[in-house]
Amino acid sequence: MSRIAELQQLVKAADGLKVSSSLINYAGVLEYYPEELVITVKSSTTIAELQTALAKHNQALPFFVKSPQQSIGAAFALGAEDLSDAVLGVKIIDGTGELLFSKWFKNLNVKYSLIKAFATF
Repeated sequence: MSRIAELQQLVKAADGLKVSSSLINYAGVLEYYPEELVITVKSSTTIAELQTALAKHNQALPFFVKSPQQSIGAAFALGAEDLSDAVLGVKIIDGTGELLFSKWFKNLNVKYSLIKAFATF
């Protein structure tokens, strides 16, 4: 069972919902293609971890966040400046455990696409 499916089951079975990155423990680099400037990370991966991985190939993040201990998922959810322009895809689970959105984009603004997708619900 994938971690996403496992998280969905936990959310669906819960009486209440309080999610923290330590509970989810969904961090780490999944794929990294430095020559293509593409990295796939889990949502609890900290900005510091991401910066360390990129620095090994003389690369840097194209956006700014105040705290390197913040997770990439939190930065995305809070609307870190210029982050959505650098995101090629997302998977979103709602408070009932349903996978609302799982899409990969190419040459599109993710923020605009998410707003458009959620406007249709």
